[in-house]
Amino acid sequence: MRKKRLFVRVGVLCLLVLLGFPALSQKTVTGRVTDPAGKPLSGVSVVPKGTGNGTTTDNQGQFRIDVNPSVKVLVFSSIGFTTREMPITGNVIDLSLATSNSSLTDVVVIGYGAVKRSDVTGAVATISSKDFQTGAITTPDQLIAGKLAGVSVTPGSG
Repeated sequence: MRKKRLFVRVGVLCLLVLLGFPALSQKTVTGRVTDPAGKPLSGVSVVPKGTGNGTTTDNQGQFRIDVNPSVKVLVFSSIGFTTREMPITGNVIDLSLATSNSSLTDVVVIGYGAVKRSDVTGAVATISSKDFQTGAITTPDQLIAGKLAGVSVTPGSG
């Protein structure tokens, strides 16, 4: 009876150690990403260097990521900002990303992909948000209806 009780205790102890082992092998890094003016940046990609796993910042520019202790650098990137590599020196990383005007180019989304505006063959037209400010709009398809020559907008049906 005593051996059985000892065996159960050792088994439970081994199970607890094995369940806790993955938690010990990960390090949680949190932080906040801002623009040069100090405003939070949402949607910034945060990836441990050399891996494909990552996360993005929330609306307040905050992130939380679990990394392997062997990872020493996090890579921060976002469209319109320079990519920045930060060494992991603690559990909190707060940084500011600098704007990068050189990476901004017009991209045209077409039915089967996306290409640079300069590479498009055919007619290209642009609608900006200022075009949405006029008239009474009750459905999303009315935002672009009548704004571009040759474009017919037909509401979908169920």
